[in-house]
Amino acid sequence: MTMYDKAFKALEKYGFSPDMVGGPDDPHIFVNVWTDDMGRSQDMRLHDTEIGWWASKYEKELVN
Repeated sequence: MTMYDKAFKALEKYGFSPDMVGGPDDPHIFVNVWTDDMGRSQDMRLHDTEIGWWASKYEKELVN
């Protein structure tokens, strides 16, 4: 399981509806977030650092 797969599963577990796009060589994860300032939702692409953080949440909390 890649860090992208782990992050995807962790995001789902915490109530997000992530989308994984791109090919196996260059995956990207997008999440939809609500912004009160704009009064609407917006898709945001997660940076690799954020994906790594979510992957660690999967490893620490969801596997055990």
